[in-house]
Amino acid sequence: MGKKYWCVPLCHNTSDNVTENGSKVILHRFPMSEKKSHIKRQWITRVNNVRANFVVNDSSRICGEHFEGPFTDQSLPTRFPSKPQKEVKTRRPLLKYELNVDNNNNIPPCDTQMSHINDTSILEGLNENVHAMHNF
Repeated sequence: MGKKYWCVPLCHNTSDNVTENGSKVILHRFPMSEKKSHIKRQWITRVNNVRANFVVNDSSRICGEHFEGPFTDQSLPTRFPSKPQKEVKTRRPLLKYELNVDNNNNIPPCDTQMSHINDTSILEGLNENVHAMHNF
């Protein structure tokens, strides 16, 4: 016997499962006859509401737990699990830093002029530090 494909997400029933009232779970095929093509389209539409881009094939099944009341050839699946929520990734909170700037010009003047610095590695290190602080 070939593998049957359940098309309802989060449903893992098999024909070995038992319902709440003690009967075995029935796996229903999609209607295949031309006379029931309108029913088949409705089944597909309803499954597409919970499973995007679903394509029916000969092995596709919907278990009886997704139908209300006694199953007939006009029954439509109506019981579906709510859509799984996408996992929301939380971001760490941004840290705010206050810059203590002395606007009173009480900062003593620098003794070294930038033009006198010949060691470029110092400037590169400063530039990396400023860049790292800016992106933090």
